Amino acid sequence: LQDTRDLQENCLFASYEIHTEAAILALILRGILEKTSQLKGHVLEKVDVGYLSSEANMSEEELQELIALIVKAKKRALVLNREITKHADSAFLYTLLSGLQNYLEILHIPCDDSNVTTAFYDS
Repeated sequence: LQDTRDLQENCLFASYEIHTEAAILALILRGILEKTSQLKGHVLEKVDVGYLSSEANMSEEELQELIALIVKAKKRALVLNREITKHADSAFLYTLLSGLQNYLEILHIPCDDSNVTTAFYDS
């Protein structure tokens, strides 16, 4: 069950195209770096935001709304299922998650039970 009392203010659910997780994480990290004035000189500075967002089927407006929510939030968390370890691009995803963990807490929900654990990624 989902508590929807404060979803409008504190949560944003965005859909994206299947198998574009790397693009979404790259866009989120790039957006955070841009909003915090840390993008200059970063490898993600040259990413084509329009192309990736269209491939991921996530509008640039949705992306900007998500990034604004992340930057504004006092507590930030990205919740992932442990299935990410089986992803075809898991090594690249871990690199992106390594950068993201500087800006938000990354929580894992195991596949076999409901215990949430904090995860740390090394680039």
